[in-house]
Amino acid sequence: MHVTLANIFKTYVRQRVFNDLSVEFSEGELIGLLGVNGAGKTTLLRILAGVCGTDKGEVKFDGEAFNRDNVEQRKKLMYVPDVPMLFNNVSGLENISRMMKLWGVSRDSDEIVYLLDKLSMLEYAKKPVATLSRGQLYKVGLICLMVVDPDLVLIDEPFASGMDQIGLNVFKKYALDAVSRGKTVVFTTQMLDLTKDFATRVLFIKDGQLALDGSHAKLADSELLGSLLGETSATEI
Repeated sequence: MHVTLANIFKTYVRQRVFNDLSVEFSEGELIGLLGVNGAGKTTLLRILAGVCGTDKGEVKFDGEAFNRDNVEQRKKLMYVPDVPMLFNNVSGLENISRMMKLWGVSRDSDEIVYLLDKLSMLEYAKKPVATLSRGQLYKVGLICLMVVDPDLVLIDEPFASGMDQIGLNVFKKYALDAVSRGKTVVFTTQMLDLTKDFATRVLFIKDGQLALDGSHAKLADSELLGSLLGETSATEI
């Protein structure tokens, strides 16, 4: 999916989050979105997901203006926040089933069992998600994402999700496979090192605008990163 954000302005109460931000994402890109706390990383994902609107500016998917009320457009994407939006009173398995119905997709039961087993979640599949740990909740959200397999993947702080190494490995493998099939994946992180050998493109947001758009190697330049952070060097943002 080709995504365009043009001249985006967004303010919360008296805090300006975006000040004329413009950026485009193309098919087959794996994008790491970085910035200091409060820079607007999550807000950008929420705007793309239709969870919140903009004060001004335009969002387009494949050249068509994005309408938050257009269900068909929203079915082309899935947003996994840092705490997945799930039905807490039912099991993980029921959540997966409901998400498939909402997005209008179907999967063989063997595929669901395979994913649950791969993420060490089989024994927890029938337990209410309200009883699960944070990492297990995120795994349920990840399975929902994988079975829906949208054109645009928006995932908030997967590396700070509480998932164990098994979950992180499954996420990375899925993301790499998704972009190889022409999907667009955008994830947020505060750790620059986590984009190395993974993200095909790294964006850095500062002062409501796109301060840097390039490769991990470009952003890892200590002098450039230091100028963005107001210090000499850093790898944790």
